[in-house]
Amino acid sequence: MGGDLTINLDPGYTTDIDWSTGWRLPSSGDNPQVGYNQTTSEMGHLYYESLGKLAGGPLGDTTPFQDLLAFDYYWSVTEYSLNPDRAWVFDFHDGWQATGPKVHGVAYGLAVRPGNVSGPGINPIPIPSAFWLLGSGLIAFVGGRKKFRRQKPIIE
Repeated sequence: MGGDLTINLDPGYTTDIDWSTGWRLPSSGDNPQVGYNQTTSEMGHLYYESLGKLAGGPLGDTTPFQDLLAFDYYWSVTEYSLNPDRAWVFDFHDGWQATGPKVHGVAYGLAVRPGNVSGPGINPIPIPSAFWLLGSGLIAFVGGRKKFRRQKPIIE
């Protein structure tokens, strides 16, 4: 496999991901099960938790993720332990997780990479920064009040 990968991030998003290495297929978890509401799989977590979809679908709006296809299965990296010719797949149309044959053209691949991404609506302010801003604002407020209390009125 070869070729170029083009990544288009929206303005305002930042990342510490090294886009040149480390891509993999999502995991279906340590003990994958057939069915709906399988949130221990990475794709199940994306569907149910991140996108807020319901079992049975439809996929609908996938913002902020792009190009997720409904009516199509996506491969996971997790092989089916009872049959080495099968692997776990996830259907983004309705949130169904099952196994599928390892045959070219049966499912799509969704490349994932561990990392931290932030932007509008996705952890826009890290917690330590929020505490720092809150603390410095409180100090400035208290300092300003003390300054005004010490001033004596001017009598002319």
